[in-house]
Amino acid sequence: MNDKVIDVLLKWAIENKIPEKEGRTIYFRGKAVEAGFPRTINEIKNMEILNLSRFGLKQIPTELFDLENLKCLNLEENKFNNLSEYISRLKNLENLNLSRNNLIELPQEFHKLTKLKALDIGNNKFTKFPNVVTELNNLTFFSLGNNDFGIFPIEILHHTKLKLLSIPRCGFFKIPPQIDKLVNLIYFNASNNKLSEIPLELCGLSKLESLNLENNQIELLPKEIGNLQKLKSLNLSYNKLKILPNEIGNLQKLKSLSLFNNQLETLPNTICQLRLIDGCDVNDNPIKFLPQEYEKFIKKGKLYNLPPYGMVKGKLKWLTNSELIQKYIYGKFQEE
Repeated sequence: MNDKVIDVLLKWAIENKIPEKEGRTIYFRGKAVEAGFPRTINEIKNMEILNLSRFGLKQIPTELFDLENLKCLNLEENKFNNLSEYISRLKNLENLNLSRNNLIELPQEFHKLTKLKALDIGNNKFTKFPNVVTELNNLTFFSLGNNDFGIFPIEILHHTKLKLLSIPRCGFFKIPPQIDKLVNLIYFNASNNKLSEIPLELCGLSKLESLNLENNQIELLPKEIGNLQKLKSLNLSYNKLKILPNEIGNLQKLKSLSLFNNQLETLPNTICQLRLIDGCDVNDNPIKFLPQEYEKFIKKGKLYNLPPYGMVKGKLKWLTNSELIQKYIYGKFQEE
């Protein structure tokens, strides 16, 4: 990189009022980097991380793509309508955040970013999946939520190295059974879609630790959910579940279970077998009865937001744990 290129970049940073540092921090390989653009020649030449988030940028100079040492580039929350084809020059780029812009496509040359491991294109204006991403064989982190795809892009399933996949608010009605190709998946967020069911094949992802299916239209959870032996967090809030399978008690590493706003009238006693669970949120469910095993569960405060009130002398009374046990397990709490 010659001095002329550096001069162009420094002039651009000053003209666009991009400070050297401005507080907003990203982390890459344990290193924290504030938003901004450096001012010294040595820093620019050796720069590996560049955080240009939230500066209202509409375009960036092509000279920026001559930063051959760059490994992490954050362009989040700007005003980009398109991305320059010259981004393909960043041969060492591993992490790219393009979220919260106005992008509808990616340039054809994008596939040349062969070292890319993490890509975030969420909160843009994509309606079609950018097929150039399919050739990025090293992706382990892929976030594409808040784009109106409608149909689950089967191309995603080519990325068998994925450990994190985030697809909230994409208008998906169905997850294809071929999801079982993502054998390395650890974190899966499919919240805020229109799913009415989950494929059995999803329950075969043996490395999965976090599953977020919040705010869909799921009516039935397959018993095979119990096969997810490494699952630590399960969010099923805002669905249409009326019953849970007993096999949910097989999730022995589960720490968090959210059942907020479903149609559950009772819970399986097997939940009480989850030794590591910190809590189970059952707020906004018409719970009428609980098995006797929940007595200890309630005493330990592990059942969150069980409707904690009853009528006494015409007034709502906040119930103690003992009264909750009498009401939901033994049916002996007399409302007046």
